[in-house]
Amino acid sequence: MKNEFVFEEFVKGNRGLKTNHIFIEGNVLYSYGYHFPLAIRLLLGDSFKFILNSDKYSRTTSKQKTQLLYYINKDDILKEYDTSKMQIIADSKVTSVKEFMANNLQDEAITI
Repeated sequence: MKNEFVFEEFVKGNRGLKTNHIFIEGNVLYSYGYHFPLAIRLLLGDSFKFILNSDKYSRTTSKQKTQLLYYINKDDILKEYDTSKMQIIADSKVTSVKEFMANNLQDEAITI
């Protein structure tokens, strides 16, 4: 299975796929392990919004992010955070924009 297929499925809502280098667990897309959440998917109505990792971890991870962005509409990106903040959000297990905002997980107001 190719990474591109996993990216496409993540954006569509798949909750569990993996290749040798990336995997989906719930609403989180990880790169090379739990230490690097690449993206978090949140439900908003009948569509998804995404939080992306802003860190430049490696050339390969940067390539993965570029490939992922091919499948995500730029208007569907809520915010980008560093890895430590991404891990806090991933660990919180929020599944929707409403939960994300209600739990005060964002640094500043996000308008939808």
